[in-house]
Amino acid sequence: MCCGQKRDNLKTDNVARNQTLMPTRLPEPRHSVPANAPAIDGPRAIAVRYTETSRVVVAGPATGRRYEFSATHPLQMVDPRDAGAMLSTRFFAREA
Repeated sequence: MCCGQKRDNLKTDNVARNQTLMPTRLPEPRHSVPANAPAIDGPRAIAVRYTETSRVVVAGPATGRRYEFSATHPLQMVDPRDAGAMLSTRFFAREA
């Protein structure tokens, strides 16, 4: 067997190995909230301020809702089930 054949066999083995490790179907999200769903309003919502300047999109760990923050839009009304995780980081602060 020459060097070229060994390389071809190695490529084939790696492709087969990678295919067996990859899942055939991605897991379903816990909650099906559309990516463009507006943040909640109302008495239960918590005002959360983003303390950085770069744009960031945060997926709420409890609801799956996506919150977009930036320097121009640092304040969002957040579902209380998601707010705790955000407020536990240095990037967010509760707005009074």
